[in-house]
Amino acid sequence: MPSPIYISRPPSGFSMLAVLRGLQLTVLGAIRALRNPYLVESGYYKKSARAILISLAIQIVLWLPIWLLRFIIWMLMLVSSPDAIANFQQIVDTLEFIENNVLNIGLFLVSAVRFFQPEMDEMFLFSLEFVDKVYKKKHPESHREFYGSLSHTHKHHEERKHHGHNYPKPTDIAGWLDFFSNFLTKDSGFVQFVKRYLKHSALSLVIFLLSGVPVLGRIILPVTSFYSLNKVVGTPTALVLFAVGLAVERKYMIIFLSTFWGGRRLVRELLAPFFSRVPLDRENRDLWFKAREGIMFGFGCGFYWFLKVPFFGVLVYGIAEASSAYLISKVSEPLPPPHSSTHEMEQWVKHEIEWTTKEKFLSGYTLDHDGFGVTPGIPGAFTHQTALEEKK
Repeated sequence: MPSPIYISRPPSGFSMLAVLRGLQLTVLGAIRALRNPYLVESGYYKKSARAILISLAIQIVLWLPIWLLRFIIWMLMLVSSPDAIANFQQIVDTLEFIENNVLNIGLFLVSAVRFFQPEMDEMFLFSLEFVDKVYKKKHPESHREFYGSLSHTHKHHEERKHHGHNYPKPTDIAGWLDFFSNFLTKDSGFVQFVKRYLKHSALSLVIFLLSGVPVLGRIILPVTSFYSLNKVVGTPTALVLFAVGLAVERKYMIIFLSTFWGGRRLVRELLAPFFSRVPLDRENRDLWFKAREGIMFGFGCGFYWFLKVPFFGVLVYGIAEASSAYLISKVSEPLPPPHSSTHEMEQWVKHEIEWTTKEKFLSGYTLDHDGFGVTPGIPGAFTHQTALEEKK
């Protein structure tokens, strides 16, 4: 007899090893992306100053309301009772918590910058080109190449045009009006991004408010965690997390769920330059992620917390975009050339959604032979099975 639909086993793409690999790729991808000499040649490090200024502006926008409220508290201390001040302080602390962990406004603003900065898309491509060069240097006989086929697709050019990367001249008023009218059409990537954020934020806020209801609120967060994680990690693990949710403080469960949801959304945003160039429809894209669930979870959560570092969010997002190119080169196969046959494209899609090289990656073989060498100081190095693989 088949199991009920609400009982699920962990998917093949999710395991603690896969999550660990994803977390390792967060660090490895950043380190190896920063070795790209193009970053110096293109003046990226000079542009980093602008990224830090944008991050600073975002941080001021986030902190200013809280600072104003705390200033009011300081003023009230002169005339109000201690109890009234304590209640007001609790309200301000709650608003700050909602801003940072329920609505994730900072992550939204940082992620939105990519729609106004073409460098983010370029970072992905140039990082992919650098990864290809390093691999080719170690394997000169190989024809494996990601950059060539992805950088010349028609879909790529349409996406860039669609995102409005061709900015008008500063004095062209009519051009700017036309730019914003196209940028804010209902089918634009930016509008869809905002809609997704508002949908997730509204849901998160409702769950947060319901979790504060007496008696019933105690099980809202555990039930939400079970519902969210059941198909991702399997029913047994989801039940354990449900039990943990009943025991820990409310705020820790909210932070956990925020990390889970935020990390998953972030990795999909980071991989947008890849998916805008490959022939994967929405159903196949979901299968692609499912086959790599644990890795994407670890990678997304790692950068989710890095992006929360004050004043450096936009800069970190650029590094994360570059790292996602390194990630793709390890969990995907190069797209066939643009003029390949339909059969070749279909075979590529089939191998991608099944991920036929999963074990090779999880064993560490793929990273040990990518041409970069071993990076010391990374926990759980990828070298423990290399000798066994080579003997085979």
